[in-house]
Amino acid sequence: MSQSEIERFIADLKSDEALRTELSEKATGVAAVVEFANHNGYDITADEARAYMKEQIGQDLSDDELEALAGGTGTEA
Repeated sequence: MSQSEIERFIADLKSDEALRTELSEKATGVAAVVEFANHNGYDITADEARAYMKEQIGQDLSDDELEALAGGTGTEA
């Protein structure tokens, strides 16, 4: 699993408002977030992203972390 890539992506989203804005304009679910991440140089798969989100369930996440994980628009079925 590329958890380090996912964590790097989330950290970059937290620190880069332009990246966060661009993602929020394009993300409609997990697949779109993964496609965006891959296009921007992060090596993440949809299965890895879903697994990471499942690991975070039950842990307190900040609003920024939730937006980063779900693209600010929800998740895909």
